[in-house]
Amino acid sequence: TRRGVTPRRQIAQPAAGLETVPQLDRATAALNSIAETNQRVTALYEMSRTLSSILSVEDTVAILTNRLSKLIPFTTCAISLFDATRSEFEIVHAVGLNAERFSKRRMPAEAGITGWVITNQRPMFNTNPVLDLAFLGSETASEYKGVIVYPLVKNGEALGAIALYSTEIAAYGSEHIQLMESASQPASDAIHNALTFEHAQKAAFTDPLTGLASVRALTSQFERE
Repeated sequence: TRRGVTPRRQIAQPAAGLETVPQLDRATAALNSIAETNQRVTALYEMSRTLSSILSVEDTVAILTNRLSKLIPFTTCAISLFDATRSEFEIVHAVGLNAERFSKRRMPAEAGITGWVITNQRPMFNTNPVLDLAFLGSETASEYKGVIVYPLVKNGEALGAIALYSTEIAAYGSEHIQLMESASQPASDAIHNALTFEHAQKAAFTDPLTGLASVRALTSQFERE
Protein backbone atom coordinates (compact mmCIF):
# COMPACT_ATOMS: atom_id res chain seq x y z
CA THR A 1 0.00 0.00 0.00
CA ARG A 2 0.99 3.59 -0.46
CA ARG A 3 2.14 5.54 2.58
CA GLY A 4 -0.72 7.41 4.26
CA VAL A 5 -3.43 5.40 2.60
CA THR A 6 -5.38 3.02 4.82
CA PRO A 7 -6.13 -0.29 3.12
CA ARG A 8 -9.81 -0.99 2.53
CA ARG A 9 -11.09 -3.76 4.84
CA GLN A 10 -12.90 -6.66 3.32
CA ILE A 11 -16.14 -7.64 5.03
CA ALA A 12 -16.68 -11.38 4.91
CA GLN A 13 -20.24 -12.57 4.31
CA PRO A 14 -21.23 -15.85 5.96
CA ALA A 15 -21.89 -18.72 3.62
CA ALA A 16 -25.59 -19.51 3.47
CA GLY A 17 -25.02 -23.12 4.41
CA LEU A 18 -23.20 -22.15 7.61
CA GLU A 19 -25.99 -20.01 9.06
CA THR A 20 -27.75 -21.70 11.97
CA VAL A 21 -31.20 -21.17 13.41
CA PRO A 22 -31.06 -20.39 17.14
CA GLN A 23 -32.50 -23.12 19.30
CA LEU A 24 -35.84 -22.53 20.96
CA ASP A 25 -35.14 -21.57 24.56
CA ARG A 26 -36.92 -23.32 27.43
CA ALA A 27 -39.07 -20.32 28.33
CA THR A 28 -40.46 -20.10 24.78
CA ALA A 29 -41.06 -23.86 24.67
CA ALA A 30 -42.91 -23.65 28.00
CA LEU A 31 -45.08 -20.78 26.75
CA ASN A 32 -45.91 -22.72 23.58
CA SER A 33 -46.85 -25.74 25.68
CA ILE A 34 -49.12 -23.62 27.89
CA ALA A 35 -50.74 -22.07 24.81
CA GLU A 36 -51.42 -25.50 23.30
CA THR A 37 -52.90 -26.73 26.59
CA ASN A 38 -55.14 -23.68 26.81
CA GLN A 39 -56.34 -24.27 23.25
CA ARG A 40 -57.25 -27.86 24.07
CA VAL A 41 -59.05 -26.85 27.28
CA THR A 42 -60.99 -24.23 25.34
CA ALA A 43 -61.86 -26.77 22.63
CA LEU A 44 -63.10 -29.25 25.25
CA TYR A 45 -65.18 -26.55 26.93
CA GLU A 46 -66.70 -25.50 23.61
CA MET A 47 -67.46 -29.12 22.78
CA SER A 48 -69.20 -29.62 26.14
CA ARG A 49 -71.23 -26.44 25.75
CA THR A 50 -72.27 -27.26 22.20
CA LEU A 51 -73.20 -30.87 22.95
CA SER A 52 -75.31 -29.86 25.95
CA SER A 53 -77.71 -27.98 23.68
CA ILE A 54 -78.26 -30.79 21.13
CA LEU A 55 -81.28 -33.06 21.51
CA SER A 56 -81.08 -35.57 18.64
CA VAL A 57 -78.71 -38.52 18.77
CA GLU A 58 -77.86 -38.07 15.10
CA ASP A 59 -76.76 -34.46 15.55
CA THR A 60 -74.94 -35.24 18.80
CA VAL A 61 -72.69 -37.95 17.32
CA ALA A 62 -72.03 -35.87 14.18
CA ILE A 63 -70.89 -32.85 16.20
CA LEU A 64 -68.89 -35.08 18.54
CA THR A 65 -66.83 -36.62 15.72
CA ASN A 66 -66.29 -33.18 14.20
CA ARG A 67 -64.93 -31.75 17.46
CA LEU A 68 -62.77 -34.81 18.15
CA SER A 69 -61.12 -34.41 14.75
CA LYS A 70 -59.78 -31.05 15.95
CA LEU A 71 -58.37 -32.52 19.15
CA ILE A 72 -56.98 -35.96 18.31
CA PRO A 73 -55.60 -37.27 14.99
CA PHE A 74 -57.36 -40.30 13.53
CA THR A 75 -58.02 -41.96 10.18
CA THR A 76 -61.46 -43.30 11.07
CA CYS A 77 -63.76 -42.49 14.00
CA ALA A 78 -66.70 -44.77 14.86
CA ILE A 79 -69.31 -44.18 17.55
CA SER A 80 -71.28 -47.20 18.71
CA LEU A 81 -74.41 -47.42 20.86
CA PHE A 82 -75.22 -50.43 23.02
CA ASP A 83 -78.57 -52.20 22.66
CA ALA A 84 -79.05 -54.17 25.88
CA THR A 85 -82.32 -55.73 24.68
CA ARG A 86 -80.45 -57.51 21.87
CA SER A 87 -77.08 -57.77 23.63
CA GLU A 88 -75.33 -56.07 20.71
CA PHE A 89 -73.96 -52.72 19.66
CA GLU A 90 -74.45 -50.72 16.48
CA ILE A 91 -72.02 -48.27 14.86
CA VAL A 92 -74.42 -45.35 14.53
CA HIS A 93 -71.94 -42.86 13.05
CA ALA A 94 -68.54 -43.07 11.35
CA VAL A 95 -66.28 -40.57 9.58
CA GLY A 96 -63.00 -40.88 7.71
CA LEU A 97 -61.51 -43.69 5.67
CA ASN A 98 -63.92 -46.60 5.01
CA ALA A 99 -66.64 -44.81 6.99
CA GLU A 100 -69.40 -46.23 4.80
CA ARG A 101 -68.30 -49.77 5.70
CA PHE A 102 -68.43 -49.02 9.42
CA SER A 103 -71.76 -47.19 9.54
CA LYS A 104 -74.90 -49.07 10.71
CA ARG A 105 -72.95 -52.28 11.34
CA ARG A 106 -74.29 -54.38 14.24
CA MET A 107 -72.12 -56.74 16.29
CA PRO A 108 -72.52 -58.96 19.38
CA ALA A 109 -71.88 -57.20 22.67
CA GLU A 110 -68.67 -59.15 23.30
CA ALA A 111 -67.17 -58.65 19.81
CA GLY A 112 -63.71 -57.15 19.42
CA ILE A 113 -62.13 -54.27 21.28
CA THR A 114 -65.27 -52.14 21.21
CA GLY A 115 -67.40 -54.95 22.62
CA TRP A 116 -64.91 -55.52 25.44
CA VAL A 117 -64.81 -51.79 26.24
CA ILE A 118 -68.61 -51.53 26.36
CA THR A 119 -69.04 -54.71 28.42
CA ASN A 120 -66.33 -53.82 30.94
CA GLN A 121 -66.86 -50.03 30.86
CA ARG A 122 -63.10 -49.56 30.63
CA PRO A 123 -60.96 -48.01 27.87
CA MET A 124 -58.51 -49.92 25.72
CA PHE A 125 -55.75 -48.49 23.54
CA ASN A 126 -52.60 -49.40 21.63
CA THR A 127 -53.65 -52.97 21.04
CA ASN A 128 -54.07 -54.55 17.59
CA PRO A 129 -56.91 -52.67 15.82
CA VAL A 130 -57.49 -55.67 13.55
CA LEU A 131 -59.43 -57.18 16.48
CA ASP A 132 -62.15 -54.64 15.68
CA LEU A 133 -61.81 -54.58 11.91
CA ALA A 134 -62.16 -58.14 10.61
CA PHE A 135 -65.21 -57.07 8.59
CA LEU A 136 -62.96 -54.89 6.41
CA GLY A 137 -60.97 -57.88 5.19
CA SER A 138 -57.38 -58.67 6.17
CA GLU A 139 -55.72 -56.42 3.56
CA THR A 140 -57.68 -53.27 4.47
CA ALA A 141 -57.72 -53.98 8.20
CA SER A 142 -53.92 -54.40 8.30
CA GLU A 143 -53.50 -50.81 7.10
CA TYR A 144 -54.61 -49.60 10.54
CA LYS A 145 -51.82 -49.38 13.12
CA GLY A 146 -53.20 -47.66 16.22
CA VAL A 147 -56.48 -47.54 18.15
CA ILE A 148 -58.14 -45.87 21.14
CA VAL A 149 -61.58 -47.01 22.33
CA TYR A 150 -63.29 -45.23 25.22
CA PRO A 151 -66.59 -46.25 26.83
CA LEU A 152 -69.65 -44.00 26.99
CA VAL A 153 -71.09 -44.47 30.48
CA LYS A 154 -73.76 -42.60 32.44
CA ASN A 155 -74.83 -43.46 36.00
CA GLY A 156 -73.12 -46.83 35.72
CA GLU A 157 -75.02 -47.68 32.54
CA ALA A 158 -73.13 -48.61 29.38
CA LEU A 159 -74.29 -46.43 26.48
CA GLY A 160 -71.69 -47.35 23.86
CA ALA A 161 -68.15 -46.40 22.87
CA ILE A 162 -66.02 -44.00 20.83
CA ALA A 163 -63.32 -45.67 18.73
CA LEU A 164 -60.47 -43.90 16.94
CA TYR A 165 -58.38 -45.84 14.41
CA SER A 166 -55.20 -44.61 12.73
CA THR A 167 -53.21 -45.83 9.74
CA GLU A 168 -50.29 -43.57 10.71
CA ILE A 169 -50.03 -43.62 14.50
CA ALA A 170 -48.87 -47.00 15.78
CA ALA A 171 -49.19 -46.05 19.46
CA TYR A 172 -51.24 -43.14 20.78
CA GLY A 173 -49.42 -41.12 23.43
CA SER A 174 -50.52 -40.18 26.95
CA GLU A 175 -51.60 -36.74 25.71
CA HIS A 176 -54.10 -38.27 23.27
CA ILE A 177 -55.37 -40.72 25.89
CA GLN A 178 -55.92 -37.92 28.42
CA LEU A 179 -57.82 -35.90 25.84
CA MET A 180 -60.07 -38.87 25.09
CA GLU A 181 -60.70 -39.35 28.79
CA SER A 182 -61.64 -35.68 29.14
CA ALA A 183 -63.92 -35.78 26.10
CA SER A 184 -65.66 -39.04 27.02
CA GLN A 185 -67.64 -37.63 29.96
CA PRO A 186 -69.33 -34.69 28.19
CA ALA A 187 -69.91 -37.02 25.24
CA SER A 188 -71.59 -39.56 27.55
CA ASP A 189 -73.77 -36.84 29.11
CA ALA A 190 -74.84 -35.52 25.71
CA ILE A 191 -75.66 -38.94 24.27
CA HIS A 192 -77.57 -39.93 27.43
CA ASN A 193 -79.64 -36.73 27.21
CA ALA A 194 -80.32 -37.28 23.50
CA LEU A 195 -81.37 -40.90 24.05
CA THR A 196 -83.64 -39.89 26.95
CA PHE A 197 -85.26 -37.19 24.84
CA GLU A 198 -85.82 -39.54 21.90
CA HIS A 199 -87.30 -42.24 24.15
CA ALA A 200 -89.63 -39.71 25.78
CA GLN A 201 -90.66 -38.36 22.39
CA LYS A 202 -91.33 -41.85 21.09
CA ALA A 203 -93.41 -42.69 24.17
CA ALA A 204 -95.44 -39.51 23.77
CA PHE A 205 -96.36 -40.42 20.20
CA THR A 206 -97.13 -44.11 20.82
CA ASP A 207 -100.34 -45.58 22.23
CA PRO A 208 -99.32 -47.68 25.28
CA LEU A 209 -102.02 -50.31 24.66
CA THR A 210 -101.64 -50.96 20.94
CA GLY A 211 -98.09 -49.78 20.29
CA LEU A 212 -99.42 -47.84 17.31
CA ALA A 213 -99.15 -44.12 16.61
CA SER A 214 -101.23 -42.09 19.06
CA VAL A 215 -103.70 -39.31 18.23
CA ARG A 216 -100.99 -36.83 19.16
CA ALA A 217 -98.62 -38.39 16.62
CA LEU A 218 -101.26 -38.33 13.89
CA THR A 219 -102.12 -34.72 14.66
CA SER A 220 -98.43 -33.73 14.60
CA GLN A 221 -97.94 -35.51 11.26
CA PHE A 222 -101.07 -33.87 9.84
CA GLU A 223 -99.77 -30.42 10.88
CA ARG A 224 -96.41 -31.10 9.22
CA GLU A 225 -98.07 -32.20 6.01
